[in-house]
Amino acid sequence: MARDKILKFLRTTRANLDNQKSLGNLIQGEPYLITDENRFAIGIANNNYEDFAKKSELDSKKNDYVSANSRILGRKSTGSGAIEELTLNEILDFIGSAQEGDILYRASTGWQRLPKGTDGQVLTLANGLPVWSNTGGYKSLKYLTSDFTTSSTSPVEITNLTHQLPANKLFYFSVWLFPDNSNQSTIYFSFNINSILFAVARRKIASAEVAEISYNYLNYIISHINSSPNYLVLEGYVFTNANTNAIVKTYCTDSSSPAIIRMGSVVYIAEI
Repeated sequence: MARDKILKFLRTTRANLDNQKSLGNLIQGEPYLITDENRFAIGIANNNYEDFAKKSELDSKKNDYVSANSRILGRKSTGSGAIEELTLNEILDFIGSAQEGDILYRASTGWQRLPKGTDGQVLTLANGLPVWSNTGGYKSLKYLTSDFTTSSTSPVEITNLTHQLPANKLFYFSVWLFPDNSNQSTIYFSFNINSILFAVARRKIASAEVAEISYNYLNYIISHINSSPNYLVLEGYVFTNANTNAIVKTYCTDSSSPAIIRMGSVVYIAEI
């Protein structure tokens, strides 16, 4: 690096410097003194230069101010551009499409937005992170809005009455089924044998005496309906050791007439 040369600044006006720039007469690394502005500049190509701020201009920036309200400096407008004042609400809106009722929480990779739940749900933790959960756990009522009819002689699932139950929970169930009492049919209310620890139930068919039935490690609770009773009631408890479905099935015992389960039949299950 040679130090035996005199560094010379070319004196020029801004207008002349811009003219030499347009003609491509500048030299990279050549210094200029813009006399009408008392400002230094340096060539960065034969058709371009860069000028430097003066101390007075830098000092004035120290006195720049924002509004009296609490604000954060950044940019909310699309694309690059000048710095803007942002409110805290505008900063938080950068995290997803925020809606009324949403919650912001810190995850392992950064801040995340938890969409609002539904009325009656409670906020709880799953694997250390906040989630919405139904009050008291699973609770659902399934019912028939129209008659269910089948002519099958093998069990057919009534899917509108099916419940999907999570593992390792104790549930109460109440089943009210109304078969057509003019036809013979068989009704099953069942759980998967590999998914329950036990199931106990109290059964009543029409005006018959109440009977206690209990099954451990069995896959279903069965009740038979013939032509005389006009309803079946089951109440009981089941403990699941894996995810399982609670299913109602029916079939006709006489192929000449279909099995009919009337609308209004319900299955209610709630975690306890």
